[in-house]
Amino acid sequence: MSTAKSSTRGSRKSTAKPPVPRAKTLTGFADLPAAVESPRFGRLAVEPAKVITLQHGMIGFPQQRHFILLDHAPGSPLHWLQSVDEGGLAFPVASPLHFVSDYRPALPSDLAELVGDFGDEDLWLGVVVSFPPGQGTATLNLKAPVVLNTRSRLGAQLVLDDPSLPLRFVLPAGA
Repeated sequence: MSTAKSSTRGSRKSTAKPPVPRAKTLTGFADLPAAVESPRFGRLAVEPAKVITLQHGMIGFPQQRHFILLDHAPGSPLHWLQSVDEGGLAFPVASPLHFVSDYRPALPSDLAELVGDFGDEDLWLGVVVSFPPGQGTATLNLKAPVVLNTRSRLGAQLVLDDPSLPLRFVLPAGA
């Protein structure tokens, strides 16, 4: 069945959304800016080979799909997932294993559809860090990790169906 009909009198196009393309690397993407202006980091050059594509964006930000991963400081467990699409958007992320040594979430069997083919050494697992105002302690979202494939430069924020994983794992003072 065709979604479009051609005739000499005109054409009728389907209003259905096109399917999300299968995972692919960023090579050849021409719509990336040469630089992004970030209020937190200033002007950042965008090197296409370092851009990570999240096909579905981050939770709450589905239109922001291109990011770069920045170190907070040398040796720090904290990083920033800086949007290339919107300079004012950056997520603090960290490797959960630095804080929760037994964090081993079950990843979905269809993960390769989101991040491309991978070996275990290709994946970086991070979690969003929150700093609730007035609480003085940071929290980790262990329920919705960010998985990045360092080889394909594709990633996804997952929402795991595991009731033992908290949305707000409170870090101990000084962590």
